[in-house]
Formats: sequence, structure tokens, C-alpha cells
Amino acid sequence: MNTPSKYPLALAGLLMVAGCTQMQPNDAIVPLQAATAQMIGLASSDELTISNVQATSPDGLGGQQLSYTATTVRGRVFSCSALMTPGLLTEPPKVSAPTAHLSSSINNPALNRIGRRLITSLP
Repeated sequence: MNTPSKYPLALAGLLMVAGCTQMQPNDAIVPLQAATAQMIGLASSDELTISNVQATSPDGLGGQQLSYTATTVRGRVFSCSALMTPGLLTEPPKVSAPTAHLSSSINNPALNRIGRRLITSLP
């Protein structure tokens, strides 16, 4: 008698469970910081602070729209958004299509001096 093997079924189940890797919004801060710094033309992502990260519920493919606030050391504040897509199998989730709109600029000379001091003191 020919019995069906359980291995293909088990393998298919394992691939379904491990097929997509999700990222929590707080885990996305470092990739968001790097992508946003590059997009707005900063020399380093250390010149940027990401805060107020909010994610929509995942769509059918697991992608989430993120909205967040990015603040430079010189006091420019950007309202930003990006798309976070889940990774497949061994790939990590990816942050793509960041957009930023200047929402305000802090004209605080003390803050600007501190920002310049931080930038010049970095190795």
C-alpha cells in the first residue's frame, strides 16, 4: 500500500510559518533613521532623531505604512512616512519609499550651537 509522505506537508507548513518576518514599529527606528538621513541629504544618520513612530495595520501582503517625525540636530522637523514590507524567509523586513515634508524649524541659537558641536565632535 502506498502511503503519502508527511514530509512535503510538514515542509509546506514550516515555509508558511517562516515565510514572512515582521518588524515592530520600534524595531524600525534604525532603518528609518538611515533611509531618512540619506533622503534629506545628511552626512550621517547620527544627525537625525526619529520619534513618534506609528504604523497602520498590515495589509494583505503584510506591508505597513509608517508615519513618524524626524528632527535634525539643527532643529529642522520633518513629518515623514515610509512603507515597511516583511522579509521573505531569511531576509529581514525592509523600509522603502520614505517621504519627508518640512513641518517646522526651531530657531534656537543654543540648540544650533549644540548641534554644530555634536557634529564637529563626531569622529
